[in-house]
Amino acid sequence: MGIGRRGALAGAGGHPLAYHLIVANKPRKPLLAPGNEAEWARINREEQRQEATFASALPIPERLELGQQLCDQAFEFFNAVRASGHGPRRDPRT
Repeated sequence: MGIGRRGALAGAGGHPLAYHLIVANKPRKPLLAPGNEAEWARINREEQRQEATFASALPIPERLELGQQLCDQAFEFFNAVRASGHGPRRDPRT
């Protein structure tokens, strides 16, 4: 190990393994970064499986009630956005 290398490791205690410990502790690239398509595919498959399991466990009346609640929530959000001066001026239902 040369002097320059040891100098670079001085901040980490100068230990020969310190470089590897520093590199191993580097944060992973963000999930949204390019090259994570396989990971996103795995995540999407798992979410689809969970949603299908949840939906199949609900009786029809509960599914309808949940759908109505989600629709009401979406419309309340739309009205809040429109009232704040952002978004379209017309009612999307017309």
